[in-house]
Order: sequence, then C-alpha cells, then structure tokens
Amino acid sequence: MFVAYLIEILYQYTNSCLFYLANVLRDDFKAQPKDTQAVLGNITILECGPPKGQPEPIVFWKKDGDVLNMDNSRRIRILDNGNLMINEVKQSDVGKYQCFAQNLAGERESRVAELTVHELPRFIIEPKDVTVLAGQNVRFDCEVDSIENVRLTWKKEQQEVMPGASHVLFNHRTSLNITKVTEHDEGLYTCIAQNIAGEISSKASLTVHTLPSFVKVPTDQKIGLNGIATFSCLAKGNPPPSVFWAKEGSQVLIFAGNNHGHFHVLADGTLRIQGAQKEDTGFFICSALSVVGSTSVRAFLQVTSINDLPPPIIELGPTNQTLAMHSDALLHCQARGTPAPMIKWFKNGNLLDMRSEVRLKVINQGTLSIKDLQFSDSGLYTCAASSESGETTWSASLTVDKSSDDVHLHAAPDPSRLLKPPHRPQITKITNTSVTLTWEYQPSVDLIGFTVECFSSALQTGWIIVAHRILNNTATITNLRPDTPYIFMIRAENSQGFSVPSEVSEVVQTMGEKSILAEHELAEARLRLNAQVIILKELVPETSTSIKVTWEVIASEEWMEGLYVRFRDQSGGSQTYNLLTILKDQLQQGWCYVTNLRKFTKYDFFLVPFYKSVDGQPSNSMAVQTLHDVPSAPPENIHVEILNETSAYVRWSPPPPQHFNGNLLGYKIKVTSSNDSKLLLQETLNASTTSMIIHNLTFGSSYVTRIVAYTGAGEGPYSHGILLSVHPDTAVKTYINEKNREYALLILAFFVICAILCGFLIPVYLRRKNGVDKKLDSIDGKQTLWIDHGWQSIEKSKQLGVSEHDYAEVDQKNFSTFGNPHKSMPTLPNYQVSTPTPYATTSILKNAEYTISESSNCIETTSSFLTKTSLSDHSERTDIFQPAMYIEQCNRYTNPCNSYKNSACCYDDSSICSQSTSNETDYRSLDSHNVLVSQYPRCKKFKEENSSRLSGFYSQEPEMSRSNTNSSTGTLPAQNRLSDDADYETTSLLYIPTNTRLKEKNSYEDISVIHKNFTEHIGTQHFVSPTA
Repeated sequence: MFVAYLIEILYQYTNSCLFYLANVLRDDFKAQPKDTQAVLGNITILECGPPKGQPEPIVFWKKDGDVLNMDNSRRIRILDNGNLMINEVKQSDVGKYQCFAQNLAGERESRVAELTVHELPRFIIEPKDVTVLAGQNVRFDCEVDSIENVRLTWKKEQQEVMPGASHVLFNHRTSLNITKVTEHDEGLYTCIAQNIAGEISSKASLTVHTLPSFVKVPTDQKIGLNGIATFSCLAKGNPPPSVFWAKEGSQVLIFAGNNHGHFHVLADGTLRIQGAQKEDTGFFICSALSVVGSTSVRAFLQVTSINDLPPPIIELGPTNQTLAMHSDALLHCQARGTPAPMIKWFKNGNLLDMRSEVRLKVINQGTLSIKDLQFSDSGLYTCAASSESGETTWSASLTVDKSSDDVHLHAAPDPSRLLKPPHRPQITKITNTSVTLTWEYQPSVDLIGFTVECFSSALQTGWIIVAHRILNNTATITNLRPDTPYIFMIRAENSQGFSVPSEVSEVVQTMGEKSILAEHELAEARLRLNAQVIILKELVPETSTSIKVTWEVIASEEWMEGLYVRFRDQSGGSQTYNLLTILKDQLQQGWCYVTNLRKFTKYDFFLVPFYKSVDGQPSNSMAVQTLHDVPSAPPENIHVEILNETSAYVRWSPPPPQHFNGNLLGYKIKVTSSNDSKLLLQETLNASTTSMIIHNLTFGSSYVTRIVAYTGAGEGPYSHGILLSVHPDTAVKTYINEKNREYALLILAFFVICAILCGFLIPVYLRRKNGVDKKLDSIDGKQTLWIDHGWQSIEKSKQLGVSEHDYAEVDQKNFSTFGNPHKSMPTLPNYQVSTPTPYATTSILKNAEYTISESSNCIETTSSFLTKTSLSDHSERTDIFQPAMYIEQCNRYTNPCNSYKNSACCYDDSSICSQSTSNETDYRSLDSHNVLVSQYPRCKKFKEENSSRLSGFYSQEPEMSRSNTNSSTGTLPAQNRLSDDADYETTSLLYIPTNTRLKEKNSYEDISVIHKNFTEHIGTQHFVSPTA
C-alpha cells in the first residue's frame, strides 16, 4: 500500500515537472508602457512587448485596475505586437494603464503607465491679410481659446519677430504692431500658439503699396524738322505702375509697348518721335498710374525749320567813331546763331575786298581792323551776320579827321565797360495785339535804359527794335499781329553803348480772334494740376451695363474745369481708353454713371482733371465688373434628325461667347405641337450638354423644337422654331450615320490596312510553305526525321490527362547526341503503376528479333503487327487497324496546345493533329487513350502521301545484329505486356531513342510499345518512321 502511495506521488510529481517543463513564461517584458501625453482627437499608442513563453502568451490590458473590454469597441484595440492603440482620443481615456501577458505557465504584468489627454488651442481671432500704403501703421490681432497655458509668438517668413515688435495684451491674445511700414516689411506673418499638446498657426500677408515715382524724367528738347526726339520716362512703385504718354491738348494715350503714328513708346516707357513735324511742337506728358495713385511729368518739344529759326544775333556791333589820319581803327562785330553765322563787312553798301587792301583785316571772328587810316576810309561801315536762317546787320560811321585837334576825336568803347546783359524776359500777359514782358537786371548808376528787340518767324522781318530806352524792367509791346508767334530779347544801354543781349524768351503766341486764354494761364494751370487733386473712391456696378463712379476732390477746384472719366474693357486686351467728360457743375456732385457698357465685363477706370487744354495728374486706377444678365443670343446651329418612327436627335451650339452675359448654366428645350402649339416636352439641361434624343414621338405628326440658353439672371431669347416631322420618308437613322461617320471611316481604314497586309503576307506564307514541302520531298532514304526539342509549350497543364501522376518533359539538352555511336545509352527506368490500366488498342511484337541500327536509331521488327484488338473491358471500341499499314496510331503529345508533334504519322513541326472538338471532356478523354490516325485527316493525309515511299521498306526482312556493342537490351515491365493469344502478321518498325536503354541483352518475346504511362514518361520521344 505504501509503495502504491509513493508511486502515486512520484507520478504526480513527474507530471508536474513535465507540465512546467512544457509551459514556460519569462519574467521580463521586451517593452514596457510609458507615461504618454495624447492630443485630443488624435491617435496614441501605448507600447507593450510581452515576454516570451511557451505556449505564446495572451496579452490584455487594464485601465485603472479594470480589464479593458474591447469586444464592442472599434476605437480601442490591441495590435498584434501587444501595443494598445487608441483612435480619436477622448478625455475619458485619461487613466493608468497596465499590460498583462498570460499563458499556462502563469501571468506577468508590466509597469503602470499614465495617459494624460491635452487639447490643442483654438483660434478665436486670426490675423487677416492687410494692404497698406508705405508710411502707414499696421496691426495684426491673434487670440486663442485654451484651458491651458499658451505661448503666442510671431514669425515673418519663417524668422521669429524680434521681441518688442509684438505687444501681448493678456495671456491668450497678442497683437503685432508695425509703425510706418516700408517695402521691407512686406511679407507673410504667422501667429503661432503653443501649449503642451502642440502648436497651431495662422498666417496673414502684409502688402505694402508705394506710390509711383520716376527713376528717369524727360527734359525739354529742341530739334529740327524731320528730326528724332527721345524722352526718357522710367517709373517704379508697388504694384508696378503703368506708364503712358499724351500730348497736351490730345486725348490719345500711348502706353508702353504701343505706337501711334510716328510716336513710339518703348517697353521701358521711353517716348521716341521719329520724323518730327511742326505740329509736334508742344508739351508731352508722361504719367505713371497704379491702384495706389499716379504721378506725372511733362517736357516741351520744339520742332524748328530754317524759316522758323531767328536770324543771327549780333551781340556786339560797331559804334560811330571819329579818328585821326594815320591812326588805327577797330570796328567790333560778334554774332551767334543756329547755324553759326558768317560775318561780312560792307562800306557804303559795297562789300569790302580784303585781298586787294592789305590795310584791312578781320580779326577775333568778326572785328574789322583798319591800319594807317586815310581820309578815303571815311564812310558807313556795315557788319552783316548771315546764315541759312537769315541775316542781321549793324552799321556805324567812321570819320577820318585831317586836323590835328584831338577835341573832336571819338574812338570805340572798351567792351569791358559795357553793362551786363539782363536776365531772360518772362511773359506775364498776352492779348491779341500786345505782350507784357518783365525781366531782372543788376542796378547801375550809368544805365540809360533798356532796348527790346523782337522777331517773328511769320513776318520774316528779322530782329527789330520794338522799345527803346525803357527805364524800368517791365515793358508792354503793342501793335503786334494777332495769332502770331514772337520772341524777345533785352539789351541794357549806358554811355559806352549797348550790352550783349539777354537770352531769347520762349515763343509766345498772341491770341487770335477766337482765343480766350493766355499762355500764362496755361502755365499756371500746369503748375496747379501737376499734383494729385482727385481720388477715385469707389466703383459700384449698378446694372449689367452701368457703373457708378465716385470720386473725391482733395485740392482747390479753381484750376479744374472738369474731369475725364477714362475706362477700357479688359477682355479685349486693348490699351484704348474710352472717354467721358464731366464738367465743373457735375464735378462738385462727386459721382456719375457710366452707361452703355458690355454685360458681365471687367473694366479699368481712372480719372484725369483738366483746365482748358491742360490735363492734370491722373487719379488712382480701379477695376470693376458689370453684373451678369440673360444671354442676348439664342443657341446656334440647331439640327434635328429623325432616328426612327418614335424618336429624333437634336443637337446645337452655344451662343457666341460675347452674348453669354454671365456664366452659362444650361439650356432649356421645348417641343410643341405644330398644330395647336401645345407644350409636349420641356427639358432642362446643363451647360455641357448640347444634344439630346427626343422619345415618344407619334408617327405621322409634326412638332416644333425651340432651345434657349440661360444664366443666373434668367433665360435669353429662344431660337427660331425647327420643324420636326415624323413621316415614312424621314424615318431613317440619319443620326447614327452622322454620329458614327468618323468611326466608319476608321473601320474602313482598318479593313483596308488588313487587306494590304494579307495581300503581302499570304504570298510570303505560300512561298515558305512550298519551300518546306520541297525540303521534305528532297530528303533521301538515308536520312532520319529528327525530333525538335526546341519547341516548348508556354505552360504545362495537368488537367489534360487522367493519370494521377505528373511528369516533366525532358529537353533535348538532357539527351545524348543521336549521332554518337560510342556513347552509351541511358537506362530506361522501370516505370511501375499500382493498377494496370486496360487499353483499347495495343500493339504487340511477338517473338520479335530486332536490330538497333546505328544510323537510324530505330528497331526493325520481324514479327507481325496486331490485326486484332484486345479490348479488355473497353468493348465499345471497334477494330480500326488495317492489315499491312504503317503504324495506325498517333500518340498524342500531351501539352496545353493539343498539338500532335513527333508522332509516327505526323512528324512535321507545323502539323497539328486536331479534331473539331469544343468539349474539354473530349480532349481529356483523348488524352487518356491513343489518338487514331483515321480520326485526324491531316495525319491521314501525311500518312498517305508517304505510304508509297515507305512501301518498299515494309517488304524487307531486316537481319538481326546482336553483336552491336553500342546497344543495350532488356525486358519491358510485365505490366506493359498484353496477352499472347493473338496472331500478328504485319511487319512494322519501332523507333527507340538512343538515350533509352533496354534492360536485357536477350531477345524479346513480346513488347508492348504503346503504353500510356510509358509514353508520358519519355515525353516528346514518340514513335516516328524512318524515311524509305
């Protein structure tokens, strides 16, 4: 009893030891969960690498000591590696988590990890994009909503804004203030809010606009007729301004890159005038315009011809002199002009010949020097300064005194003792017949007075004195000709003579009978209007064809007679601006309507103040789009075609784009009866649909179809009614022909190409086929038809046969070369099957004596071929063999292509023993048995074609050669044999590959040659016939 008890204890202990040895769970976790801070709404993962164990431990988690039940939770799940994944974290997920691993050996627990959930801050106020003018102040506001502490910072283009640039009002709000912004402050600013959960950001852009300003300005120019004038004008600003030119008094604006007549404005704003004409004289204004504002600069162009140029000006002329005989005399004459004048001297009206009189000489570019005066030298001397522009003369008398009394002598004054010339005279007043001049000068005690000279190119009178010894610096020149150009110059006179003249005044035009404006008023207007005096405030589209324009005048209206409202259509791409004139009465109103605009079209506007012929500085520019409207034209190209007796096809084209007048939303089609106009169909289609098929028409009836396009503003005009008649003569499928015309052409082209290819390929194929046939016919009796192992099927199907065994085909490279007589033949394996399979047809070589020929690698047999069939249990098969015929059997080559290759009756690679069998079962059944020649015409034909060639071979009785050392003999397996109770008469030949050995050296009494499993084993090495 005690022994039994000890045995029981020992047994339990042994089982316990075996249990613990079989079940193991280690103590250490590969990965422990860690305290984690999760973001509300995000995904978080708690790591857990359970310890190794046998069996594999089960992992589960506990939260706050309770096992997590995840059966009904899609939000929380345990991953394959043991980690706990929580989707869309909530505040309820906060707690302490612990990972457990359990198997039969026990349970292990990880450390406790705490999960806390934090919420990202949310923006209450985000900074907004700001556009300001340079010099203004900017403020960005940013405020967040958060239950936790938040840190707010600002960045500009990924660079943190320097401390002090932002001002924190309280914990969750900040403002970024920028004073007197410049172009460098422009950029993208980001407000960043950070807390323990992470950070969020919001961006806003600051755009700093700068007024247009000129980098290069034009200057006044004076050129000759047909000359070239170039005025530079380069502007900058943000946004980049548009530069255009205009001639004062003309309403033509020429923008950069455009031409007008012989005026060309280059891309950089330079104005180039080629072939300048007289009428081009005047002020040219360059303006730079943007949405911020504008600026203008003007330059004067004077185009002169030879006739318009003043004649030479004699700055210092000769004076009256009385000199003693045998003394020397100097008669001064200095002149200037364009072109440079030539100086000649006359005495008493006769030209002096300097070459015949050695005492006379011209020095200092015009001064006449007379040496050793004679009494005959007395007379009136005249200095003549001439050029292409004209001639000016100055005369003085020279008296030669014979007496020796010096009291009456008077020589020429010293030029240095003459007064300095006055400043250029200014025009202060112009009337029809008078001009008032004023000038400045340096006071002098010996001043006698001022002399005023004038010249008019219209009168061609040369320089004439119009005022003499004026005592003050103002003079009114009267008795002038109306509407005539004049220029003036002033000389100062003292006791020594006349000074050099002042600079010539600008050309002044006296007023004509219709003139009401003096030039000085225009000059004042140019001065007052050269600054910005008006601002374009607002553009409001009132209707689809009108815009309300609002402005503000920021300067005195004294020098404003009105303003020009200029506008252009952006869609056309033209720089031509239309013009609307607003006079002074309406100017004070502050707004106007611009009508007759195109519908749903974007326009550019700006304003230009004017006073008489003087245009002021333009205002800022603005853009606006007119409102949408209904289409102003119906759909076009409407075609209706009958498909059959009950349906028709309708197609159309949209209205012209300029008549959309808005965003085209779609079409509506109406079908009414042609008899009573009753509405039968109304369909609404989208804008991309431009065709439809109308169904349920009544044969023999007539209908009217109308189509209309519509926008958000409504429907446009309907198209004209298209008559639709469903009659026998129209019930043809014209639509299908029309619709598929292109497809028909493609199909026709395809067939034409196929016909061309067939016409080319068929002759090639026939030539190649004939060549193969001729090649086969040319084979002599000593050659053997070889098996081509190069052909391989793409894939091997195991469904074609019914055998339970699968075999791989053996490629040619695995066989010994047939033509090598010294190479031993490999042994044919003894293929065994568990259960012999009966065959419907079997050939037996009974009591055969054979020889394996070295040249043909074939076995010649002397026994009779089977003329009966041992049907075994396949009694439904009939005897299909005929006496004295060459191998009445094709062994099927088992491959997915169902080709019959290298068989006794069908050797050619291109031939395929194929029967019209569509049923897959038929193929499987054929694969189970041998394929008969009579069932496959191509094999039969091949056999018949070669039967005459082989007939001589069949009648021979070959001799046996047992002494062949390169052959091996053996006995086929017993299960491959058939019964011996049949008589065999026909002689045949069995082809055995050289790489297939027979196992015994003795003769064979019977050999089964068509065994299914044997055929499958040797693969492509089937039975073939030698040539005769």
